[in-house]
Amino acid sequence: DVCAAPGSKTTQLLEMVSHGAEGGVVVANDAEPLRAYVLAHRLRSLGAGLNAVVVTHRGQTLPRAGEEYDRVLCDVPCSGDGTLRKEPALWASWRPGLSLRLHSLQLQIALRAAALVRVGGLLCYSTCSLSPLEDEAVVASLLRAARGALELVDASGQLPELPRAPGLRNWQVIDDAMRRVPSLASLSSEPLTVRRRFRAGMFPPKGGDGAPPLERCMRFLPHLADTGAFFVALLRKTAPLPLGRRGQRHGQEALPLSKQRAAAQLAAGHSLRPLPTEAPAAEARAAE
Repeated sequence: DVCAAPGSKTTQLLEMVSHGAEGGVVVANDAEPLRAYVLAHRLRSLGAGLNAVVVTHRGQTLPRAGEEYDRVLCDVPCSGDGTLRKEPALWASWRPGLSLRLHSLQLQIALRAAALVRVGGLLCYSTCSLSPLEDEAVVASLLRAARGALELVDASGQLPELPRAPGLRNWQVIDDAMRRVPSLASLSSEPLTVRRRFRAGMFPPKGGDGAPPLERCMRFLPHLADTGAFFVALLRKTAPLPLGRRGQRHGQEALPLSKQRAAAQLAAGHSLRPLPTEAPAAEARAAE
């Protein structure tokens, strides 16, 4: 779980792993130490016997501890416009520029997640946003960067009782003034401060035989099941990722041996530093 706090998805993953026939370990990461601390305290309250490791790293540089993962959940930071039903106050601060600012970060985290999953394993990319710049645009850029090493999985047959809409194949890019930006080239006369906010990957991919099947993405819309809004894309890694600029495959940088041993200790249930019995109340409230 690359972006785990506050931990609701992590606890569900733990239940699946703990009660599954194959067993396993869940590694939960969050970039904020306070949120990771509260996450660890929350997992501890579930009781003993749970194979869980809580770490604190930036998602886009999360190191690889030994083997690659069978499954990676990548629920990235997003603008959160899918939560407006329960947080209507977000309307006051929402603007299109939030998606412009988050797109690159989301893609970096997704690329790192793809590097950490093993060949044949699954990567789940998700947001609580309906902005295609944070959803389909990121998935399309991820597939383009992977150069055939990732494929979008058709998950329409899973959980058929949960209504959903297919992913978008076309969308518009707009700025904070609600002006349509037809292409990256159309910004050539704009100041550099404006041009640098946009990326080529934000625009819909061209159609044709090589176009990614973005309709396999899933959009869970509020009016379909009386819920909040959510976006999910399931991807399978079919081959090692292509070489990066330094001649290394993304995700092949292993942790130092000392940290590998520490991770192994944690996975085995040997805590390196015991958690206090109670999380400070102020810290717990701050992370909720």
